[in-house]
Formats: sequence, structure tokens, C-alpha cells
Amino acid sequence: MPDDKNNGLKAELNKRLFEAAGEGSADEVGELLEQGAEVDRRDTGGWAALHFATQHDNPKTALVLIRHGAAIDIRENGVGDTPLHHAAMRGKDRVASALLDHGADVNAVNAFNATPLHEAAVGGHAALVKALIARGADVNARDGQGRTPLERAEEQGESAAAEVICEEISLRHGQRVKAVKVLRDRKRKRGDRE
Repeated sequence: MPDDKNNGLKAELNKRLFEAAGEGSADEVGELLEQGAEVDRRDTGGWAALHFATQHDNPKTALVLIRHGAAIDIRENGVGDTPLHHAAMRGKDRVASALLDHGADVNAVNAFNATPLHEAAVGGHAALVKALIARGADVNARDGQGRTPLERAEEQGESAAAEVICEEISLRHGQRVKAVKVLRDRKRKRGDRE
């Protein structure tokens, strides 16, 4: 019977941890962890508290979890997204930076072989696209359907993100080509209308 009581208490602490992390309540997250909440426990949807903490662009909650030993690249059950994937798809620049500062894998792939750069590009988060590339994100990474982050940004009509990627590609290859010209040339080759 005592084990049932302990399991029930632990489950309640973990539930409150997910909620507090999702609300960005760093102090409450710290208190719950001190009381015995499990830092890397997943909820029924497969998310850990660090995934929930990426919903806000205040890195304090994520940093509390990291200081308590949260696995920086913990994968969401099923899809395999890391917390950095979540921050990238939401455009949470400051949280993404904090995760990267603490060793998050900038080129982690999920079950669809998509990287955080793919997610940021699809979401049109140009500033985060630039930051991820500056941290070593592979602009040539291909997702499960063989598409690069640039191709995904173009498909979604996210021209600002596509321009940032094109600028990086042109600078990397020593060319001073304007991103807009690169995009127009790509569209012309595919037969798209502007």
C-alpha cells in the first residue's frame, strides 16, 4: 500500500511539473523537482518537461530543468522531436540559444529526418534560421522526403527564411549573390510563377 501512495504522489508531482514547465513557472518547476518530480518523465503524449518549457521564449524554466539534470536532447515519443525542434518550430530564439549553449544537437533528426533548421525554416522564423546556421546547422540536410531546409521554406512560402538560407549558401561558396536572385533563378528553373 505505501508503494501505491508513493506512486500516486510521484504521478501528481510529475503532472504538476508538466503544467508548471508549460506555463513558464521556473520557481515552481524548481520546487517540484526538489519535492521529487522526475525531470525526464514523459507525459501521456510523450513530452518531457523540457519540451513543455520551450513553449515560452523565457529560457529560465529550461535552465532550471537543465540544472536538475534534464536530458538536453530528450526525444518526444513517436515523432522523436527534441526540445530544440520544439523551440525551432515555435521560433523561440532565446530558449533555442539556451539549449544550444548547454549542448543541444543543432543537427538532431526526428522520425521524419527533419532537423531543427527544417522546423525553423518551415515556420518562417528567419532570425532563428540565421542563429541555427551560425551554430553549425547543416543547410544541406535532407528530411525523409529528400528536401533541404531551403526547399521546405520555399514550399511554405517563407521567403525571409529562404533568403537567409540562400545568403548563407552563397557566402559559404564565396559568391556574393543576392538571395532574392537565387530564389528567382530556382523558381524559373522549376517553372514557377512569381
